Amino acid sequence: MSALAPRIPRRVGLWLFGLPAPLVARLAPSRHAVRDNLRHVLGAATPESEVRRLVPRVYRNQLMNYFDMFAGPGMRPEEVERSVRLVDDDETAEALAVLESDEGCVVVAPHVGSLDLSARLFTLVASDGLAVVEHLASDPVFQVVCDLRRQDGLEIVSADRAGVAILRALRRGHVVFLAADRDTTDSSVPVDLFGHPTMLPDGYAQLALRTGAPIVVAASARRPGGQLEIRCRVIRTPPETGGEGDGSYGGSGATDSPGDAQRGRAVRALMRQVLGFVEERVREDPDQWVLFTRVWPEPIPEQQ
Repeated sequence: MSALAPRIPRRVGLWLFGLPAPLVARLAPSRHAVRDNLRHVLGAATPESEVRRLVPRVYRNQLMNYFDMFAGPGMRPEEVERSVRLVDDDETAEALAVLESDEGCVVVAPHVGSLDLSARLFTLVASDGLAVVEHLASDPVFQVVCDLRRQDGLEIVSADRAGVAILRALRRGHVVFLAADRDTTDSSVPVDLFGHPTMLPDGYAQLALRTGAPIVVAASARRPGGQLEIRCRVIRTPPETGGEGDGSYGGSGATDSPGDAQRGRAVRALMRQVLGFVEERVREDPDQWVLFTRVWPEPIPEQQ
């Protein structure tokens, strides 16, 4: 597929990959998780017919993301720039200035739109980047996925061995990519998302506090014609509250001292800013939130 996809015109490829979405949405075991996630976003009062209407669109968007992942290695930088557009506003201009500087930053993104093409565009801007990804159960499949994503100076590292690599990348002024809405680092903490309690990763906040690196939170959305549109927001970290330690990152841990309590409050404040942006973007494009595991432990009953 990685050899064939680059030969297919992008619009045709996106259309072809999206065709099976209605069938996949009816048969995939993950459809129940997708439906429950959507209901948390849309609210319990939303008619079930509206939730069910969006489920196939979630799968269609993810299938199109797969096309972009397979086609990515054959896309020249100018093709990436034509396929991905940064929104022209003050927040994005500030984010671009951070990415183009040599200070290093943490890019935090929800699973909205295409993470692969978004990361590739950011890497073209920033020259070098490190993406932390979840290790798949199958090592050969994981290696294939990493090879597809490892382009234009983007290094891929498994979350279970990322600590030292992340700190080294930031010291070199590189960009580190982390997920906002799925824990790949065993550092989840209790938070509210869309008004409902759940557990989400705090590794990016811990890392930003430890290193002083700014956070660029970003989300893409696929628009008519297949072009991706990216919105960004820069979140600056408060003053240094700890050292780099042993190379591990994430995990708020217990708050046994005033310093721990202060750091915990700083972590929660950063997370709230990041998750506020995530909520804005997911509310705008709920069918492009491509998560296929339950985000919340408690399901919302279906409305009749």
